[in-house]
Amino acid sequence: MPIRVCIAGFDELKNTSGVTTWMTGILPRWRQSGFEVSCALYSFCDPGNKGFLENFLLENNYPYRRIQMCGSGFTDSLVQWTVEVVRKIFNADIFIPNSIVPAWYACDELEWNGVKCIGVAHASCDLYYALVDRCVSLG
Repeated sequence: MPIRVCIAGFDELKNTSGVTTWMTGILPRWRQSGFEVSCALYSFCDPGNKGFLENFLLENNYPYRRIQMCGSGFTDSLVQWTVEVVRKIFNADIFIPNSIVPAWYACDELEWNGVKCIGVAHASCDLYYALVDRCVSLG
C-alpha cells in the first residue's frame, strides 16, 4: 500500500509564492515516487473563485479539501478542520503543515492519533522559529 501524504497549502487569486512554486514542483515528484498525495487547502479566494494552487491541484487530479479562510472561524476551528481532513477524509500517514499556522497547531492531535508530521521551514525568520518552539517535540 502506498504511503499517504497530505500537505497544507495556502491559496489566493494571484498566488505565486515560493511555497506554492515549491509545491507544484514537489507534488509530481512524490506521486512519481509512489506516494499518494493530497492537500488541505486554506484559501483566501472568494467561494466562486480558485487560486493558482487550487487550479494546479484540479488540473493534475490531486485530491484536496478547501476551507474558506475569511469567515471560517478562529484558529481552533481551523485546527479541527485540519484534523478531520487529514485523518478522516484522506487517512494520511504523514502530514506536512507547510507554512500554515493552524496546520502546525493541528500536529499535536494528529501525532497523538498516529499521523507523522513533518514541519518544513521555508525561511529563517521569527515566524518559523516560533512555530518550531511551539509545535515541535524534541523528546
